[in-house]
Amino acid sequence: MSAVPKQVISMPKVKGLKTIKPKTITQFPINSSGTTTFRYDGNNQIVFSIGAYKGSWLNGQKTFLRFQMTTDNGCFPAQGVPVFNRLQLRIGNVVAEDIMGYAEVERALSNFESVGAKFAKANYSGDYRITPNVNGQIDNQTDLISIFNDGTTIEKSLVSGVLGKEFQEHFIPLGHFSQSGGSAMELTLWLEDPAIATLRPDAGAVGYTLSDVQLQMEVVEMPQHLNEKLDKELFNGGAFKLPYSTWRQHINHIPSGSQNAELSINESAHNIENVMTVMTKQNRPAIVNYDFQTLATAGDNLFFLGGHGDRTKLETDPTYTTLGAVKSYQYSYDTDLYPQKRAEMGARDNKLALLNAVHTLDKWNADCFAGSFHNDGRSLWDEAGLFALVQSFKTSRDDYLNGLNSSATGAPLMLSLTLKKALTDAVQLQSFVKSTYQLNIKKGGNVDIINGSAKENLD
Repeated sequence: MSAVPKQVISMPKVKGLKTIKPKTITQFPINSSGTTTFRYDGNNQIVFSIGAYKGSWLNGQKTFLRFQMTTDNGCFPAQGVPVFNRLQLRIGNVVAEDIMGYAEVERALSNFESVGAKFAKANYSGDYRITPNVNGQIDNQTDLISIFNDGTTIEKSLVSGVLGKEFQEHFIPLGHFSQSGGSAMELTLWLEDPAIATLRPDAGAVGYTLSDVQLQMEVVEMPQHLNEKLDKELFNGGAFKLPYSTWRQHINHIPSGSQNAELSINESAHNIENVMTVMTKQNRPAIVNYDFQTLATAGDNLFFLGGHGDRTKLETDPTYTTLGAVKSYQYSYDTDLYPQKRAEMGARDNKLALLNAVHTLDKWNADCFAGSFHNDGRSLWDEAGLFALVQSFKTSRDDYLNGLNSSATGAPLMLSLTLKKALTDAVQLQSFVKSTYQLNIKKGGNVDIINGSAKENLD
């Protein structure tokens, strides 16, 4: 058998379904009118009711939030405009997702975005941290105050296993939900404390207002015969199975004066994909009289501790006082250790934690923001609050259920942590455990959720 070069013979294009019709739908919050605004100290929940459009499927990869953000006079937002504290997605009486600490997990995930993507969307995402490395920077707080005091449009993808454009690759059959009032899902977002979401360069109050809030969705009309085939399957006792992953927050505290900690993360799940632990100060008052250096490295209240800090100082230097710098760490479950050899940081940097993170997330050869330098040569990982402890439990790069089964013995996931210096201030550790679930849509639009695994008989 011989092959002919494709330059000689053109290959025919495969015909697709011509009856697929995508439509863009704009949803507005059901707890607002056309002039309603949302504030942390007022109407602080945003609720969307996603309709069960007949014969239509939701494309999560083209679903996102858009809103107008206006900061109070003299304020500007923290990097990435972290205005949400919690996300909950309900389908009927079933809670499919409930992500607490939303601002922290959103920031942690954004730190591992590509450099190119972060720069390309800086103008509408509100995250300007990459701009010094590419093409100058917004280096004046006055510029940001002017932009956000007058109000500007922000676009965000959702950190959601079901609705997030980076996380959900499957279409969702909205037309096969039959909840009360024609609703398929209800999405609720809680606003973040202005002390976390905003800061200012002088003394005064902080705050922000969201207006013109929209959920932009692409709804795809499928051929009638596909919908009828699914209807028949559901009527005969089958189910439409939608796999997704979501994050659960676990909080630990380490008191001032401590240098060693053994932390318990009690997550019972059949398939844990990974865990990401970030550290912040336990007490985070509003940042006023902001000590401005450069917007890429000056800290906000989502500045993650753990990095080495100033590379010119050894950890044994009497003048070395970086709060929360990690010296060594190791996760464990039952008798298994992750990594197998305890990770020991360097005397002048914590680069090993970065290498472990990018390798375990399969980003070792990727365009990854966490591995970048500031334009003055400082490591963003060690000095710009990007630090995180990350461990994947998957054994291959695919959608197979081959993660950690933490429900097998009832034992908790443990984190053993040693710091380079005893704490001079209490810190808080938030561990976000990413686990696999399966949403089953059954006859009459009824749903249930399976933790990590599929089963054939769903009756």
